[in-house]
Amino acid sequence: MQVLGLSSRSSRRSFMKAISTGVIGLCTAGKGAATRTKPSVVLRKGTKQATPIFQNSAREPGPTALIIGGVHGNERAGYLAAERLARWKPTRGETIVVPRANTVAVANETREANGDLNRQFPIGERPTTPLARALWGLIERSQPDVIIDLHESSGRYIDGKLGQSIAYPPFEGVRSRVSQLVSRQNRSIDRAENRFHPRSLPRPSERPSGVLVKRAAFEQRIPAFLIETYSELELTDRQRYHESLTKGVIQELSTRRGPHDGIPTNNGWSPYDSRRMSTLIDQLP
Repeated sequence: MQVLGLSSRSSRRSFMKAISTGVIGLCTAGKGAATRTKPSVVLRKGTKQATPIFQNSAREPGPTALIIGGVHGNERAGYLAAERLARWKPTRGETIVVPRANTVAVANETREANGDLNRQFPIGERPTTPLARALWGLIERSQPDVIIDLHESSGRYIDGKLGQSIAYPPFEGVRSRVSQLVSRQNRSIDRAENRFHPRSLPRPSERPSGVLVKRAAFEQRIPAFLIETYSELELTDRQRYHESLTKGVIQELSTRRGPHDGIPTNNGWSPYDSRRMSTLIDQLP
């Protein structure tokens, strides 16, 4: 799709400037947007699905992180944490935050509105609804270095569900860093059953299909993560886990400013080698 035809770091900076000034043809956010230091814009302007986007930039250069909450409207900790992250400024790089991606579902406190939004991003095909196309267009325009999608589950990972897990893409060196991040998070969690577990994203041929982070990882080769908390835990704890792990992923990547583990850098900071990623993904079914 490449709505704005962006293909370089400089053009991405132009897009980020456009977001901060509200001139990319979306809409300046009005009353009710989260308090922050920069203007925001609205995705799906003029529709019932209109939802604000927030951007914060650090002085130091670094990765562009896209943070998404509220894909499922009944997963409160994800969108509440994203709203707090919309006011957080990273030490390096930039954040783009969509706290309530599925604003109608959030307002109705339901998982879905016009179908399951997180099944509307089939790999290699056009996203299946206008909202999904708008979100995917945001990804293509902003070209983030990392995507973090915040969710909740009705059960724990250790019991066969997804709660208390972080899914990572099968790129070079990612598992070891995610495992270290999870280990640090788990030090603050007393009960063993509530600790987090790293898990690999399902391959393209595996269910479920149409998942946003799967498409971002396997089609666009963007390091994309899905954080799941267990919905029966205290809301404040779930929010804290989302915020801590999201910041951890971003801060971990933003400190990698040179060659990492013998792998050439990409875009001047990334630990991922796009050539090795391409080979890996081409081998997957």
